[in-house]
Amino acid sequence: MAEKIYKVKVIRDLCIGAGSCEVISPKVFKVDEEAKAIILGQGTNPDENGFVMAAKDTAENVIAAAKSCPTFAIIVLDETGKQIWPEL
Repeated sequence: MAEKIYKVKVIRDLCIGAGSCEVISPKVFKVDEEAKAIILGQGTNPDENGFVMAAKDTAENVIAAAKSCPTFAIIVLDETGKQIWPEL
């Protein structure tokens, strides 16, 4: 069975630079010089809504990183495009 690859987006206006996402998933997230999380190059460009395929880490780590964000600044979509975090 193939590994699930989810799409992620960081809402920079909500990000406070806590850095927990980078600690949990350093292959996907990094806090930049503006103290805001960014998504590192994953080999694909963002889609029309700004989501990037999080291809360089496991789905479990990407979801854990998003859930660790104290301001819910990371949105995660599953392989069908359904938002799975934050839960609606």
